[in-house]
Amino acid sequence: DAGHDTAPMSDSRAKCHFALVGGVYIDEIHEVAAYPSEDSAIRAASVQRRRGGNVGNSAAVLSQLDAGSVEWVGVVPANGGDGAVAFALDSLHAYNVRTERHERVQGEAIGMPTSMILSSRATGSRTIVSSRRGLRELCAEYFSREVLPAFVREHP
Repeated sequence: DAGHDTAPMSDSRAKCHFALVGGVYIDEIHEVAAYPSEDSAIRAASVQRRRGGNVGNSAAVLSQLDAGSVEWVGVVPANGGDGAVAFALDSLHAYNVRTERHERVQGEAIGMPTSMILSSRATGSRTIVSSRRGLRELCAEYFSREVLPAFVREHP
């Protein structure tokens, strides 16, 4: 190894603060023996409910790397989404992901974003049908006013 620095890396890594912005979904996974033919009815072999969404899943994974604090920032319906908001946020809290800076959006016709996932045992493939259920994306004004100043203040 002539000419190469082979000194071991230090275990004292600087801790980072991550803010992940985006959607969190409620995933309902329906496992079936095989995909149904069009315009037919079948029963699911099992149904699972999980927190989903790329950013929500990424936040949970990142929190397990012990690289620092992880915070999810996004929008949820103010009406609670029939318990779906608590389910989603509690699942993030289980991974020590902070969620206190989320924006609550008012509106009667607004629900928690959901995905219905049809998973085939026969092929291992899946089909995902998702909906934001009327919930808009996080707006830049809220992020600039509520999130950014607090994040900069807490993590200079």
